[in-house]
Amino acid sequence: MTETGNFQVFLSCRRDDESGIPETIVNPTYTVEYNYGSYQRVDDICFITFHIKANITNGGIGYASILGLPYKSADSCGGQALAMQEMFCGASTIGNLTCAIKDNTKQINLQQNNGLSAFYWGLGTIWIGFSGSYFIDENAPSGWIDPIYNRTQADIDKLELYKSIGYRNLNEQQKTEYLAGMIGALNYKDLNRIENDLELLSRLLNIPSINKTDWNMLDIFGGEESDRIINQLKNMVLCFDSTGWPQVPDRPLNYYVKINTIESLLMLMYQSWIGTSIYTFLTNNGDRFLTNNGENFIVSDGATRVELITSNHELILTTTGYLNVFEKPI
Repeated sequence: MTETGNFQVFLSCRRDDESGIPETIVNPTYTVEYNYGSYQRVDDICFITFHIKANITNGGIGYASILGLPYKSADSCGGQALAMQEMFCGASTIGNLTCAIKDNTKQINLQQNNGLSAFYWGLGTIWIGFSGSYFIDENAPSGWIDPIYNRTQADIDKLELYKSIGYRNLNEQQKTEYLAGMIGALNYKDLNRIENDLELLSRLLNIPSINKTDWNMLDIFGGEESDRIINQLKNMVLCFDSTGWPQVPDRPLNYYVKINTIESLLMLMYQSWIGTSIYTFLTNNGDRFLTNNGENFIVSDGATRVELITSNHELILTTTGYLNVFEKPI
């Protein structure tokens, strides 16, 4: 398996693995000037390179770490090191610095190269860059997976039609579509995407969580799992100004509108975290936008918000973390 893509890292704080100190963790407060990351995965090895420039205004509580690796690291490696490109200012101590990717996480721990001490985030502007390869959990999903929240009744009806026809009687195009995973059904891939994004957001928000990211076709998604996801979402939403957001749905999670709502809330929280809202522009007839792939889009159905328009378009994040699908009128 070969895959390439972009990712972003996040400055964070952590506890000491052995002592569990400090008991309370508070992530640093900072603004980002740029945040570039790219990766290439080949089977169970992932090469990464990233560079971030940030201004730290509050160093937080806990030891310095970085979140957001594209894949969870493999287990039983005892940590995996990366090569440092740059680490300048904004940390408690500079010099003899190394980083270790903690086993079975998407987390980089910053420490002295002799392993005797860790670092704290300082204040001011910081430049950080690392490169290298690490062994990954081959079955682990990527760091952030864009949610799907544009399911419609037509998607449900189409899936029911294919089921009534029977797989053997579908044409080749329909078989390909069916095997790719139709959005008219909630399958194990959807659950892994939702759980993965919940896990990432929980880490960023310092909310304890237990998420299952290894759902398979034989697993049963029941009431206990529904309650866990619902309660986790409710706790997360409290961390944001959620004015205008949809309400977290209640059980049972057996209606496509409820799943759309869950995934739209995940996107809203992620966009809020990186400082971007999809409620960006109020558009009018004739307004023209340029999409990320260079395609023009003209509003033709009256005044509406961009988030309504993008329900039929893929949301693409730039490497700096801002929406670049409908960035500005042209």
